[in-house]
Parts: sequence; structure tokens; C-alpha cells
Amino acid sequence: ALLTGRSTLILWLFASGIGAAAIATLLATLLAGTLSRPIRAIGNAVSDFESTGNWTTPRVSGSEVNALSAVLDRMVTSEQAHVERLEQEVRTRRAAEAALDREASQLRLLSEVVQSSADAIFSTTLDGVVTSWNPGAQWTYGYPPEEIVDRPVGTLVPEEGVPELMDLIERVGAGESVREMEATHRTKAGRVVTVSLTMSPVQAATGDIVGTSVIARDITDQKSMEARFRLSVEASPAGMVVVDRKGMILLVNREIERLFGYSREELIGEPVDMLVPMSAARHHSASRESFHDDPTRRPMGSGRELFGLRKDGSEVPVEIGLNPIETPDETLVLASVVDISLRKKTLDQLRRSNAELEQFAYVASHDLQEPLRMVANYTELLRNRYEGQLDEEADIYIGFAVDGARRMQLLIADILRYSKVTTTAKPFAPADTAAIVERLVTSTLAMALHDSGGTVEVGKLPVVWGDEIQLAQVFQ
Repeated sequence: ALLTGRSTLILWLFASGIGAAAIATLLATLLAGTLSRPIRAIGNAVSDFESTGNWTTPRVSGSEVNALSAVLDRMVTSEQAHVERLEQEVRTRRAAEAALDREASQLRLLSEVVQSSADAIFSTTLDGVVTSWNPGAQWTYGYPPEEIVDRPVGTLVPEEGVPELMDLIERVGAGESVREMEATHRTKAGRVVTVSLTMSPVQAATGDIVGTSVIARDITDQKSMEARFRLSVEASPAGMVVVDRKGMILLVNREIERLFGYSREELIGEPVDMLVPMSAARHHSASRESFHDDPTRRPMGSGRELFGLRKDGSEVPVEIGLNPIETPDETLVLASVVDISLRKKTLDQLRRSNAELEQFAYVASHDLQEPLRMVANYTELLRNRYEGQLDEEADIYIGFAVDGARRMQLLIADILRYSKVTTTAKPFAPADTAAIVERLVTSTLAMALHDSGGTVEVGKLPVVWGDEIQLAQVFQ
């Protein structure tokens, strides 16, 4: 049947599960003779395939042998495709296993993070039953897992806060997330704490929301510090303004309201430049940037007069100190603003008083020279004429008077020299030069005229614009 072209036997042999090498051997035995060489070629090709896995189609003659070769070729091709499919399935399965391993590793890591977190992390069902509880939650609230899991989450809040918490869970169940919302919770011991809540939906593999994930951070101490800080700022006698890097006002105290005439509602959230006169706006922006480049405690505008702009448009002299406040998000600026209107007024008055005192010292020292010269001359005359004619005590007393007059003359001369250096003219006013000269002749220079026997003739003198005191000194 094989020699006459019926290849059914070959197909039957393959279908019966007989090995390719056995078939080749059988064919070689049956077809010994003229077909032995082609059959051996096919047998060798099959043997090479079994040993190396590489199939090489034998080139032989004869229709039946060629048919056998084609069958073997198709079988090997099919087998190779099947092996490739198996290898691809193995690769796919290994990739899936690696992905599962990574996911399991991430889940283990996430679990370790949750378990080691100092924040309270727990989950609830959509109807508000606690389903998981980490050590941070036990530390924050005081409940061990066995006392809180499967209990209502409302246990963690005061009675009046339960409706609000359930409303949050309902919003999260609808797909909404809550970020850093402040809330008041209660511990197992009954202590009220302030927490920052972050709530997110928990989804099943199907995508359905089945619960909520809650992170609660205890910020009670932080809020207490903030409250103390606000009280300190509010109680400060100086104006206090807290400004962010963009120059927006975050906090003010009562003194700022009084000083500038704004309410805090009008100031908070507004640029601090609204409190700066237009003429100083450019310097203020540069100073703000300079401070953030080097945030150190220092006075603002050193060497320059600073003014604040009130709501009514008037300006007030101020003194400003800058202090950096470090926060987790950015560096804020605490500016202390002091109204120096009274100080400036007092200093102006003091300057005027000092100027007038210097002027008085100059005038007094100048005018006292002549009366003192008269005293000194007469005491000297007494000593020269009566020394030795009176008793010893009289000579001593006269000596004291002469010595005191001389020392007084030196002191007045020194005061006059000093006052000439520091004294400046008063603002000019109408001055009657005739009255000035008459006063000099009849009073200040009377002794000098008497001693010298001199006379002063005064003609008609005008009223001039000047400093009366310094004009008198010129005439003298």
C-alpha cells in the first residue's frame, strides 16, 4: 500500500503515538532497496531534530517519500508553534508572577508604613463601623484594636460631632475626598483633641466604593502654640503684622487696626503694600525680597525715615522690626510696627529746647562779660588801694573775690567759645536795630564806656529782617 501511494498507514502510525524515530526505522526496514537512501535521510533528519531541536527538511525523490517528508515537516512546524505558544504562556505567567510579587511587596511595605506611622490611620465601612486600626490610632485615641474595631466611629467624637462625621463619610462614599480638615475628637480617657483629618474612598476590585480610609493627625499642641502666639501678638503694645513671601497679610493685631484705621477683615488677605506710602513702595518691595534672601532678625529701612499710610490717606512715622517665622511650607515675616509720632514730636521739642539753651548760653556768656569785668575791676581796685590797711581777714576776703572773678571770666569765655561753635541763627524776624543799639549802650556796654570815657552816637536805624540776638552781638 505504501509503494502504491497510500500514505494512510503513515498518518495512522503518527496518530497511534508511535515515535518519529520508530516510524523512520520501520519505514527503513519496509522500504529497503531503492528507497533505503531517502528513508535514511528522513530518519537522520528526525534523529537530528530529536537531539538538537532543529528541523531540516530532507531533499529526497519519490512521491511517497516526499509525502512522508511533507507530513513530517508540517508536524515539526506545528510542534514548534505549539512550543512557542507554551514558551509565551510561561513568559506571560512569569511576568504576572513578578507583578504579583511586586504588588505583594508594595502591600507589605504599605502595611509596614501604616503600622509604623505616628498618625492615626484606620478605615470604616460606609455606615460608620471601624474595620481597621493601626498603632498610631491606639496612641492617639487610647483604644486598642479589640476595643474599637467593629464599633461605631462615632465613639471617637463628642456626641454633637457625630452628625458631621457621618456626613463626611457619606461624602467620601460618593467619591469625594477630604483634605486636612480640622475636627474635634475625643480619646478613651475623655480628653478632647484637635485633629487634622484626611479621608479617602476605599474601592473594591470591581471599582465600587466599599468604605473610607481615615488619617487623623493630632495637632492639639500645635493649635495650643498657635493660640498662645495669637494671644501674644494681640496683647503686644506694638503693631504686629504677619506676611507671607508674596506680601499678603495673614494676621494683624488690635494696635495695627488702631494705627492704620482699618479693621482686620479689611486687611487680612490683602497686600501689605496698601500700608506703605506710594513714595516708599519701590523701596519696600526691594526690602521684602532682600529679607527673604537672608531671613534674619533686623530693623527695616536702617538709616531712612519710615512712614505708614493710614486708611484716611495720612502718613504716620513708624519704626519697623522684621522677624522670620519658619513654617513647614514657607518662611513668614512678623513685622512689629511702632508709632513714633510722640517720640518724633518729643525729639523735635528737645532739639528746639537744646537750640534755645545753646542760644541762651551764648547770649548769657556774651552779656555777662561786661558786668563780670566790672566786678573784677572793682575788686582788683579794692585790693590795690586797701591791702594792708584793713585787718588780715579783709585782705583774705578781697583776695577770694578777685580770684573768683578771674575764674568766672575764664569760665564765661570758655562757654562763649563753645556756644559760638554750636549756635545757629533763629528763624529771621523783623528786628528794630535802634532798640538793639540803645539797649547795648545803656546796659551791656555801660561799664566799658565809663572806663574808657568813650561815647556812642546813634543815628536813625531801620527795622531789618534778621536774628535780633546775633545783630546785638554784631553791634557789640
